[in-house]
Amino acid sequence: ILFELLDLVLVLGQGYLYQYFFGSFLEPRGRGRHAGLYGLVSYGALRKALDYVWPLEYTGIRMLGKELLSLLLLVILVLCSYRAYRSITLFLVAAFQAVRNISVYLAVILLDKPADLAFVLWDWLGGRGIFRSVSAWTRAAELTAGGIQVLRVVFILVLMGLALRRIVRDFKEKDVPAGRAELRFILLP
Repeated sequence: ILFELLDLVLVLGQGYLYQYFFGSFLEPRGRGRHAGLYGLVSYGALRKALDYVWPLEYTGIRMLGKELLSLLLLVILVLCSYRAYRSITLFLVAAFQAVRNISVYLAVILLDKPADLAFVLWDWLGGRGIFRSVSAWTRAAELTAGGIQVLRVVFILVLMGLALRRIVRDFKEKDVPAGRAELRFILLP
């Protein structure tokens, strides 16, 4: 239950960052007070539906397929939510997806070794008789796994927020149309 709740917090947090990022560059289609909330919920629902329909697998072609589908769905969501028929839209979609993916991968990579060390510590302490029962050791391991997952979610959202805020703040050419050569260069990665 904890992992499902944390995943929901993650996608809703990413939804908040989605509406912040795209709203900083593009004009929303709706003028209502709740336009940002709709963006947050739409993005969150889209990510959860995609994860349900296409569970994560780390095999080359399936992972690439899910990534391409995710990118396509993000383009459709942006086109439905914003007046986004501008050349900058492709850059924004690619930048958002790249920041999202880099944040997730960094969280996994940077927190992987500390997580392993925590479990090694629990094994070592268990071997020394610190835990009075197997259930105490199991409880400690479960709490550690939950704590690490909380750290991952926080790390992903903070890193995404900082990176997207930096793009919003530093990208001055918001209204300058990009040419084909510039778009190819931006979208190549």
